[in-house]
Amino acid sequence: MTEVLSEKAILLCKDLGVSRLAIAGGVSANGKLREKMQEKAEKEGISFYSPKNILCTDNAAMIAAAGYYEWRKRKFCRLFGKCLPFPFFDRGLSGYRRAIQ
Repeated sequence: MTEVLSEKAILLCKDLGVSRLAIAGGVSANGKLREKMQEKAEKEGISFYSPKNILCTDNAAMIAAAGYYEWRKRKFCRLFGKCLPFPFFDRGLSGYRRAIQ
């Protein structure tokens, strides 16, 4: 996996004429991927950047944290459609069904 990702990233940089490459997010915590990209970037004269490991969190953690704060505000939403405030849930499932129709 690290070989394929690093090779494709470097090829894309060359095709686009880009001289700098950065990785971020959960995937950038992969030490082998960092090493491989750094190695290939140096060979091709491309500057490589990656954040410290402590900053390479999975996006799911960020989404969960955002959801927690919305939950604390008692805001709930359907998957698609308008957002419903918490009082709709106080009326039970039948109140919720009426609200989303």
